[in-house]
Amino acid sequence: MRSTVDARDRAYSDRDGTYRALLNSATTLFLTLGYEQTGLARISTHAGHSEDTVRGYYTSKNDIGHDVADHLCHHALQRLHRTRPDDNAELVTVLSRWARIAIHRPGWLRLELALAAHDGDAPLQYSLRLSRIRTALTHLLTATIPAAPGADNHQVTADFLLTMVAGLTTLHPGDAHPDHLQISTQIELVLRGATN
Repeated sequence: MRSTVDARDRAYSDRDGTYRALLNSATTLFLTLGYEQTGLARISTHAGHSEDTVRGYYTSKNDIGHDVADHLCHHALQRLHRTRPDDNAELVTVLSRWARIAIHRPGWLRLELALAAHDGDAPLQYSLRLSRIRTALTHLLTATIPAAPGADNHQVTADFLLTMVAGLTTLHPGDAHPDHLQISTQIELVLRGATN
């Protein structure tokens, strides 16, 4: 399997934007149509390149799927690192907005699940992405809210938040998406547990 790092290195030297076009097309298709409905031929057509061009950058659909997941993780980490809420209320607002986006647009989580079902290396790569997000979220919590007396482990709070969002994302058919107030209430409860 080709490393997505190799593809990224190629992207930095790619003067004609081919890599960026392939990655953008794959991201759009995986998130809108799903992993199962997206193949290399569809990606190449969407990007305006031949399937041979796609294969010059990626050895398989799993390979490009992991690159898309890495790309989405990178953007999520950039947001986490740029965010500096002033207080707990602002933190709840920011986390609620992010959770609502994840719940209403669950393509990334579905992509991770599809990769896990089709690729033996997926659990390791997923674990690395999840660990990076958990670490960044833990730093955000540590910088924003005081820990409960005798308990300074914001990583547990980060785990609860990530688990809650994943749970809310995986609704059963016919279930209504939670509204902003319901999401905010859930996040407030988790954060209250971290500070009490």
